[in-house]
Amino acid sequence: MTKRLEVSELAYDEFVKYANGEPHSRALRRLAKNANTELDEKSSRVALIILEDLWWDLDANPSQASSAPFFEGIERLCENIKSYRFNFYDSSSFSKALERALTVSEERIVLYVAAHGTQKKVGGASGMTLLSKIREQGINDKRLEGVIVSSCTFGGNDEAIAKLFEGRINWFYGYRTSVDWLGSLLLETALLECLAYKDHSYIESEEGIGDLFSEATRPFDLNWEMGEDNTGRKELKDSLVVAVRPKNGKRFRFMAPSDFVKRSKA
Repeated sequence: MTKRLEVSELAYDEFVKYANGEPHSRALRRLAKNANTELDEKSSRVALIILEDLWWDLDANPSQASSAPFFEGIERLCENIKSYRFNFYDSSSFSKALERALTVSEERIVLYVAAHGTQKKVGGASGMTLLSKIREQGINDKRLEGVIVSSCTFGGNDEAIAKLFEGRINWFYGYRTSVDWLGSLLLETALLECLAYKDHSYIESEEGIGDLFSEATRPFDLNWEMGEDNTGRKELKDSLVVAVRPKNGKRFRFMAPSDFVKRSKA
């Protein structure tokens, strides 16, 4: 059975010096090379942290539907993304799950927060409180690229989104209307597949981040009625909320779905 050895960057550097000093030690040089490969993989791989509330009661949904299996499929397809799943039930459990989740070793992180929602709540917790916790715990974490909030109507809470951008994130994705559970999940799966093939440099410009959402939404019709509010069915272009801020940008801005179409045709 083959065992993998993980080493710190400092230990690796010292090890290389030692290995290079032993011209007859092929095994040592091979081990150093493998350790370097492992470090490169971790620096480019995306850690998808899934923070999910229960969707339905057991009597309504005995099998307990979850977003996680869809993303596990992407993980199996794309080597550059690894998912970690946590459950939360209220603000307290969310905070504990997030604290533990941010101990992952990857140098790129995307948070996926999923639950039934309203403009004020995500699952059994205040949406503002959850995004504030993300900002507080991730404000000094340069690894955090984006946040997906897969909850009906919460994407219409501009105040909470602005609070989130007080941290270091580069993009937010959500919905301002109620949305179909499976339909929204298909969109998110497409987004994460595109993300898995993106080099980390995409966050350095608004154009790069915009291209990510353009590529992800390209297979979908923006006139698709996948949402709903108190006036009736709503099209994708009226439901989707995307906010972006490049790596060195000072302010975020909301990006209209029509921008995605322009990019797709360019």
